[in-house]
Amino acid sequence: MFTAIAHSPQPIQLHQLQGTILASTGPYIARAQDGQLLDQRKTEVVRPPNAQGEYSSPLATEYLRSIDGRWPDSAWTWTQVGWALSRKTPYPREGMVRWNEERGQWVEQPDIAWARGWGDGVLAGSVDGELRWVDGSDRPIPPALAEGLIPDFLSVSRCRVTKAGDVLLEIQRSPHLAPGWWIFPRGECKPERVVLPPDMDETQVSLAFGHSPCELVVEGRMKSGEPFYAYRDQGVWHPLPPLPTDSGWTRLMNTPSGDFTIISLDHSSLFSMYRLVRQEVWEPMPIFFYANRCFPSMYEFEIGEGGDLWLALEFSISGMHDGMLYHARI
Repeated sequence: MFTAIAHSPQPIQLHQLQGTILASTGPYIARAQDGQLLDQRKTEVVRPPNAQGEYSSPLATEYLRSIDGRWPDSAWTWTQVGWALSRKTPYPREGMVRWNEERGQWVEQPDIAWARGWGDGVLAGSVDGELRWVDGSDRPIPPALAEGLIPDFLSVSRCRVTKAGDVLLEIQRSPHLAPGWWIFPRGECKPERVVLPPDMDETQVSLAFGHSPCELVVEGRMKSGEPFYAYRDQGVWHPLPPLPTDSGWTRLMNTPSGDFTIISLDHSSLFSMYRLVRQEVWEPMPIFFYANRCFPSMYEFEIGEGGDLWLALEFSISGMHDGMLYHARI
């Protein structure tokens, strides 16, 4: 059962980092753990220190985009870092920033173009195109990147990486690999092509790593147009029972305990959640909304490593935004 944890006049975002879930609303941030929001604070952004070791005054920022990496020693985000001028017209200036736990602030990193969690570390690309680890590691760059098997890393939107460093991604164009889904075992440059269930429409497939005993989870459609959801165990695909919701608005998730959960927001903004019981029946998971709040416009959903479920819903009432954060545990 989901219970309300927090309310905000702004949308609430959830960020899944390595072993940590963060919740943010505007410039405010907190660690979501055990049904509570801990270490709540207003975050600030400053420029890197000058030659005298002095930091700038806090810069204007109104939101945090997706946070990546590891909390708190190597957490990164792309956000507003003050203002710039163009023909005397001010506009928001954006850049990469890294969390500084000692200062309790985000510090701009002008030499970094992007950064994201990769296995148990954080990989970044500098503005001159060089790839490097920014978590203190000296291990080699993943061969899939270092040897050019992925020609344009930033264009690969569907990419999953396990803690062990195994990589699952969809290749759309490559001089070395055919289009489709591939697995790169950690430290290897010779990938394995994922063989999908028979008669699946390969243009409408999404794959993700699963939790034991599930190796992979697939959702998509058959060539006939019928929705199809399945998991792979020891190389064999096992179909899941038909979903009780509109498949076009449904997200399937595999929890750390191996269970399956679906979350649905249909075209009429009717929101619902189910979990699979005994691998046979989809059982509804009740959510008790506040009065007059039963038709959200957006949602975010994350599963913690301990099985905590975090659900952020946004309601728009008379043009006003209203964010709610819920928690449950399976």
